[in-house]
Amino acid sequence: MPVNYTDQLEKIAEDIAKRSVQAYSDVINGLMELTEGKSAQEASVILSEANVENLMAVKLTAVYAAFDKGVVAMLENTFSSVVLSEDVLQGLLSEAKGYLSQTFINGTTSGMRQEIISGIVSGLEPSQVIANMKALGYDEKHLQTIVQSGYNQYSNSIKNIMYDELPDNAMFVYIGAYDDRTRPACEQKILTSPASKKKILGEFGNFNNEIWNCRHTWEEVTNDLTGQGFERKKL
Repeated sequence: MPVNYTDQLEKIAEDIAKRSVQAYSDVINGLMELTEGKSAQEASVILSEANVENLMAVKLTAVYAAFDKGVVAMLENTFSSVVLSEDVLQGLLSEAKGYLSQTFINGTTSGMRQEIISGIVSGLEPSQVIANMKALGYDEKHLQTIVQSGYNQYSNSIKNIMYDELPDNAMFVYIGAYDDRTRPACEQKILTSPASKKKILGEFGNFNNEIWNCRHTWEEVTNDLTGQGFERKKL
């Protein structure tokens, strides 16, 4: 995986995280304004009737567009002798977006409502409610990790489908950084590389990386392993 490609995805994920935090802040400010001067009970009724999920979806429209940009970059830099149809790629993209929606919207709104109610009871300013949301894990760093993991899920899906089309003796290499941050599971795959499809499936069961904030991926072997991003020695 070329360095400029991983850097590009990281920057996109960072941008998405910043936009998401801003979207959360905008929605919280709007809901706090809507419930201003209300009792906790009155605010609870208002928030239960408000379609917070739709508000978040609208605010995150640009986020999903940015995620698409990262997927395009990923596909442009994914080497394979197998070509997947547009229908398959779009279907997998919808699944990846569903993962983001579940995390960024469905998994957020209930906590947002609760924090706003608590903020009203405690007399907190919107900025303090936003700070509490960040403390719950809705900060830029955590959201960036979620986005990068979403890219990993998409990449794993397309590669498992592509590589299923190849013969058992097809050769692969596990590329990505090999340093003190490399997990034992990833190190094992690096040390196994290059390896045949049969050996990889026998030892690891699939062509997945370690998904959560993982910096690695399986690729078909080329004539330039170093150029692919394969690091034989630990830095």
